[in-house]
Amino acid sequence: MVLLFLVAAGALTVAVLDGLLGEIQGALAYRHAVQALALAEAGAHYAVATINGTGGSAYAGETDRAVTHPTTGQIGLFDVTVRCSDGSVPATPSPCAAAPQPDLRVITSTGFVPNKTTPLGRRTVVVTLRQGSMTSLTFAVCGVDGVTLDRDTATYGNVGSDQNISLKGPPQTEGSLARIYAYNGQAGDATAGGTVSCSGSCGGPYNQVAGTTTNNYPGGRVCPTLPAFSCTPAVDASGDRLNQNSLTISAASGNTVLRDVTMNSNSTLTFETTSASEILEVHFRTLIVGQSSRVRITGPGKVVLHLAGRMEINQGTLFGVDGADADIAPGRLVVESCATDSGTDYAVEFHQTERINGIILAPNGRVQLDQASLSRGAVQARTVGLDRNTQFQFDTTSFAISGGAFNTLISWREQP
Repeated sequence: MVLLFLVAAGALTVAVLDGLLGEIQGALAYRHAVQALALAEAGAHYAVATINGTGGSAYAGETDRAVTHPTTGQIGLFDVTVRCSDGSVPATPSPCAAAPQPDLRVITSTGFVPNKTTPLGRRTVVVTLRQGSMTSLTFAVCGVDGVTLDRDTATYGNVGSDQNISLKGPPQTEGSLARIYAYNGQAGDATAGGTVSCSGSCGGPYNQVAGTTTNNYPGGRVCPTLPAFSCTPAVDASGDRLNQNSLTISAASGNTVLRDVTMNSNSTLTFETTSASEILEVHFRTLIVGQSSRVRITGPGKVVLHLAGRMEINQGTLFGVDGADADIAPGRLVVESCATDSGTDYAVEFHQTERINGIILAPNGRVQLDQASLSRGAVQARTVGLDRNTQFQFDTTSFAISGGAFNTLISWREQP
């Protein structure tokens, strides 16, 4: 009887110990799983911060990133990959430009506890982010450090500056005064962080400003914040295309990153697109186009032209037309200039250009339109000058550019 009791007691003890051991093992497994999930989420947060850092749009991920505690040492590590919407690897100079949704990044992060060789915990999260975008501009013309509208100029739409706006012209010759008109849903306002000055009068009797004139705008910041963009020209001599009569740029040709491009008079520079969803990203160091030339977009896509140095478009040239020289929607041709001015060589210059259809962004330099009649689009730059006989109409049809932070969460899920 005693022996039977001891056997029964031993069996009960073993059962209890087995149960306790199972609970301990379960608790440890749960703890390791929670730690691994925390590491995976840390990896995702790390990737987001890196993508949004300087030059981070081409970040593709990394492996074996250790996470340590100041007293207990290494807790574990994570692997993280960043891919475009089609699974391709982001690559400079235009990360994910060929992907169907170039403004998306898919982050896959896996956390391991305590290591990858003998992991006690392993969890994976997949995060999809969208980059911020700009689809409209508040002003037809905005110059952060100033806007000058010379005599005999007509600006159709709002004009803004963080500093001063000057409308020139002789009051005694009323027809030669610089004027701002209401157009395309804009009231023809002039808004300055500093002062709006009119050589005749902004209001009556000369009415150089059709809308509201605002001086000393509260806070001083008038021009919208532009998404960050980069300019990456080729550095080798083979990147030059000089004295060209005809040049076609396309993704298929593999010539979207060049150094110095000069087009002769009566020449044609063609940006070739193949689908309405295509955004052809082109990087030049400089672009000079001679007289009576054509800058065309063929096909239904859009072009974003990045310029590290100056762009000069000369007399009689059509800038932003299709294969039949008809005007395109200005938002289909966006110039993103990183250039600064060098003496009287401005970042972007149009000299007596016949027609302009485009969005011109030059945050570091001056955009100068000299006798550029029949121009449509929008301009934002450090400074903007419209010289005599320039007519500029606000039109941002089809405009949409990505840039800025990847800060819109599309999805966050755990991957089994």
